[in-house]
Amino acid sequence: MWYETLIRQVLWGLLFTGIWFMFYEDFIRLFKEKFLSKRAKIEKKRAGPFISKIQQLLGIAFGQSSIGAAYRFIAILVSVSIITFTTLHASGASLNELLLWTLGTPVLIFAFVLYRIRAMQVKTSNEGKYMIDELLNNYRIHHKNISEAVDQTVIGLKNYPHVKSLMANVALEMKDYRNAEELREVVNRINYKINTKWAVLLSNLIYAAVYEGDDITEGLIDLSKDLAELDQVNEKNRQINLEGTIMICWFIPGIIIGGLIMILKYADFTLAKYIEYQFLNEIGFRMFFYSLIAVAISGLTFLNFRNEKNDF
Repeated sequence: MWYETLIRQVLWGLLFTGIWFMFYEDFIRLFKEKFLSKRAKIEKKRAGPFISKIQQLLGIAFGQSSIGAAYRFIAILVSVSIITFTTLHASGASLNELLLWTLGTPVLIFAFVLYRIRAMQVKTSNEGKYMIDELLNNYRIHHKNISEAVDQTVIGLKNYPHVKSLMANVALEMKDYRNAEELREVVNRINYKINTKWAVLLSNLIYAAVYEGDDITEGLIDLSKDLAELDQVNEKNRQINLEGTIMICWFIPGIIIGGLIMILKYADFTLAKYIEYQFLNEIGFRMFFYSLIAVAISGLTFLNFRNEKNDF
């Protein structure tokens, strides 16, 4: 109907107008800075708050925190929406389906990024005990020189790639800070990357040691003891999670497959009929597709919460 076409055009106009108002300052700034400077720090300094947040998320999830990566990610989201819209529109989808999937597919991509961030934070937090022990040892060996201790900690973490990458970035940027604000931003990377209470304490300790020259030996010792106790608690939680994993990964799929076998064997229902009703019928295929999306979301949710962060 003509009014459906009109509604679609209005909605797309509002979408692109909203995107322009959200990012036009960053687009103009990026265009100007391309001719002024290519230094990543200047780009990041001048990026708007929304783009800076995207940079932070991509840096945690994929190790790509440049302003160009942020704009590429946004371009991917917009492109996916456009492709989804044109594909569904050409197939004669209803207005509700157009809205659902045009707006929903970018949300799914963003949800995957958040899942990736959560997974990286869990892995990094589980290596935290080794990082703090190594930092404490080097801090003592190098006469409480925190910069040298961080450099040597990076070398000593060869078997722990996640915290090694984190500390390598911190060590590199600690050498270039110009004021307290920039130093605070550098040490806060520890908190962003791990997002735990003890990471906040560690970043505060490093800041105090670098900027104020405080002795942080006792603070590092306390953190090491606390994380050692956490390891014992988390070991019990892992055993409980293992039981839940067995239930979800084996028992529930077994029930589904067993139910299908029972239907085919005792309910006078052939495999050909099942395929026809499920995949060749429009309603059946649509229900299958939505069920598949729901299963994927449930699976990501399960993976997201299966392993907990090593936190207080």
